[in-house]
Amino acid sequence: MPEASHNTALPAAPLQTRLILAGAALVPVLVLGAALSSETLLLLALAGVCGVALLPSASWAGIVFFALALGLRTPMNFMPLRVGGFRIYGGDALLYVVGAALLYTLFTAARGRRAPLVETDRNERIILLLLLLLTGWGALSSATGVMRGQELRDIIGDFRRFYVYSWALLPPLCFMMARRHIAGAKLALLAGCGGAFLFGAYRTLSGNHFYPNDEIDIFPRLLADDEIVSLALLLAYLTAFLMAKRPRALKTAALAMAAATAAMMCFSGWRMGIAQALLAPMLVVVLMARNRGKGVGGIVLRVGAVMLLLALGVGLVFAAMSGHVDRVMKMFDERMYSFGIPLISDEDTRYYAYREALARYAAHPVLGSGLGDQLSYPKKTSSGTFLYMRGTTHNLFLDTLYQTGPVGLGLFLALHGFFSWHFWRRIKKIDPRHEPVAVGLFAGYLCTLAHYCYEPAWVSGMIVLYFSMGFLLVFLRHARPEAETPAPEAAPA
Repeated sequence: MPEASHNTALPAAPLQTRLILAGAALVPVLVLGAALSSETLLLLALAGVCGVALLPSASWAGIVFFALALGLRTPMNFMPLRVGGFRIYGGDALLYVVGAALLYTLFTAARGRRAPLVETDRNERIILLLLLLLTGWGALSSATGVMRGQELRDIIGDFRRFYVYSWALLPPLCFMMARRHIAGAKLALLAGCGGAFLFGAYRTLSGNHFYPNDEIDIFPRLLADDEIVSLALLLAYLTAFLMAKRPRALKTAALAMAAATAAMMCFSGWRMGIAQALLAPMLVVVLMARNRGKGVGGIVLRVGAVMLLLALGVGLVFAAMSGHVDRVMKMFDERMYSFGIPLISDEDTRYYAYREALARYAAHPVLGSGLGDQLSYPKKTSSGTFLYMRGTTHNLFLDTLYQTGPVGLGLFLALHGFFSWHFWRRIKKIDPRHEPVAVGLFAGYLCTLAHYCYEPAWVSGMIVLYFSMGFLLVFLRHARPEAETPAPEAAPA
């Protein structure tokens, strides 16, 4: 019998582990080289090393990032770092999450296993193709902006906002396959939206509002406009929870939280807060009643019942805060007097912004004016004088049309329209455990799109919009009929 060898080779380390070890070995070199150059390079080098070290937990980093985008909208939108003349926002950490997701997909394929990203059905592949085409058209619109003399900084900023942030759709598809990740996504939703609620509660109690109005000092804002969307998503999820089969005690707590959330949206200082406090629960009731096969009459009855319950809860909150509510109503009247009816009055900003955007589109009806075209227009003030304004159209769809042309807008509408159709078809088969969060996310997604028909599209808003799409696709994967087929019972012993 031959003698056994004692020189048995150890199994090779996984490719991902070897890359992490190689990255760790480069730490001293990177730190030394960066320190000899500048502090900025030193910080970038350290960030890169930390990113490599965190690759094994990148799936959880994506979930945490989603929660931060929901809860920390003000820092993410309005507190950028300036590096080399460019603004770097907190949302740009998305590039790390997307990069890690794609690396994970490559590593999985290199090890001979099927990556979650390729486990897609026909409709998901169409959505990914539309996302790719949309990004490609964005690159063409960037070239159009360069050709038409737009500032490079503005071109990069618009491409990042409209197209790079749309890649937030990918990480959930790359990572979110394990049951623990599904639970983590639900917790991230509650934690992020709950953070926005806590900001509102703090400002309500402390009197430190988000900011006073730009032109008159009588209408301070309790929330940032994007924080309203987080609260709309929270309200949608709580409404869906109320309509699902859940313990009565939890439903009572959800109703109290929903009433407080709706009340905060109503006295947030934004007209869109009141609109979305109505829109979010109505969307949820319609979707869930339709899931249960209710007709038009059943849907109307359920909408009325849920809205009545929420109205009673909001009324109790208003009664407890009567002084604050009276002040809000007075400010609301003053705002309507000073700024007129939105889109109709010639004192409303959007009246002039929309006209200017359409005029610029008319000048370039095929390719648009190109990314980086900063809108500027004269606006009539409440005193009757005109003020020269510079900003966005306050409408994501018009922004896309006048800068990227009809093809750019068509691809944008095709992506979101096809995704919504896919959700509408699949939601009836959703696992009951996931129904409240899926319906709540979709209602929040629609509220986000509605919000950006009226307000600027901020960093966190675009990230949350596409992250929500990715999470919803994952939930719908778990709703396939074959996943709900009961396993055969074991034979009796």
